[in-house]
Amino acid sequence: MAVQYAPDWFPGAGFKRTARQMAAQLHQTTEQPYQFVKQQMRENKAKISFLSQAIQNIKGDSDIDMERIHKWSASSMYLGGADTTVSSLMTFFLAITLFPDVQKKAQEELDRVIGNRLPVSADREKLPYIEALVSETHRWHPVAPMALPHASTKDDIINGYRIPKGSLLLPNNWLVLLYCQSRAPR
Repeated sequence: MAVQYAPDWFPGAGFKRTARQMAAQLHQTTEQPYQFVKQQMRENKAKISFLSQAIQNIKGDSDIDMERIHKWSASSMYLGGADTTVSSLMTFFLAITLFPDVQKKAQEELDRVIGNRLPVSADREKLPYIEALVSETHRWHPVAPMALPHASTKDDIINGYRIPKGSLLLPNNWLVLLYCQSRAPR
């Protein structure tokens, strides 16, 4: 008998309870924001977003598949961005705690360039130390150091190494980031 068909009380079948809990949480993560946006739209309070625009484009009951696609697309975008942002911020706060002199220098640059207002995109080129902190945060502890697997679409040669078509490639983000930083204009 396969373990998946074993009753929940059977030793070793505890994974089934965990799987049900995770499925319920995933369903809530997908359904709750979708219903919230629909409610906001009914009350004419919705802000323009990917999801509000997607819902607007649904054409009646015949677009049930599109509703499901929009729910899961929005959920994927949120979950992908939320985890990576939190991970980067945690790395930044760890680094700034370990190196208080870096924090002081960054604060001095912000005070000198920004003052008492919030920064805007136009300030980026005037904040080289802050830019370096952002790059260093991503270099020091990248969210996905081995990125996502890719496959070569054709035979290729890179730095003298032959890469056959269809080869699984796992890019090393640390190396790519260091290479890009070494070539960035100063």
